[in-house]
Amino acid sequence: LNMAAGAVNLTQTPINTRAFLKWGYTSKGIMRFLFHRMSPYSKIHGRDVRDIIAESGVAKDIAKIEEFIDLDPSTMVKVLQDVSLFPMKWSEQFNRLSALLGKYEELRDGGLGHGRALREATQLVTKLHFPFSRAGTIPMLRGPATRLAMMFMSYPVHQTDLTLTLLGEAKDAVRAKGLMAAISEGDLSTATKHLMYMLGLWGGLASLPYFKDTNAASRVRPPLLDKAADFGQGLG
Repeated sequence: LNMAAGAVNLTQTPINTRAFLKWGYTSKGIMRFLFHRMSPYSKIHGRDVRDIIAESGVAKDIAKIEEFIDLDPSTMVKVLQDVSLFPMKWSEQFNRLSALLGKYEELRDGGLGHGRALREATQLVTKLHFPFSRAGTIPMLRGPATRLAMMFMSYPVHQTDLTLTLLGEAKDAVRAKGLMAAISEGDLSTATKHLMYMLGLWGGLASLPYFKDTNAASRVRPPLLDKAADFGQGLG
């Protein structure tokens, strides 16, 4: 029942999803996730939003909070576990399904058919919000000892990898085309938006009156910086 963990998890939508979707489609995805039972938001190009979600399989993706937890099958304990994990489960569903629906609608509006749009939207969800099954975990974190010692380390590893991948792609574009051409053709836009939203969220929470005297900023510090800071403190 850690509400702060759920809130921090939600930051993946403005940091990751927003950087990859065209203007307005992140908001559309969020509205369709929240209000998919209501008339204005229940269909995308004639298809029921619930059918799109079911066909994608995204709703069944394991949440990061369950990555190293063996859920007890007994009814009473399972109910308690489901209730206690609700903040993380709901926030994970919010991240994944709003990204799926926003990207799917963007692609359909761009002229793609249902099958290809759903496939590409599903692939983007995995890229932005990561696989947390055993297959999606790097080999060094799969053993029982490292799983215990480095619990929940998959998220910062995946998030840092995404950031470095975007920076690497931007660097390659500049090297291949030159800076001005890369800028004019939009090759730097995704990496730029990703970094701006990440640093803006971190810096904003550190400077706003209500949050500046709390640990809110450190809770949303980019993993690339966060782990380096922790490592430095550990050495000290």
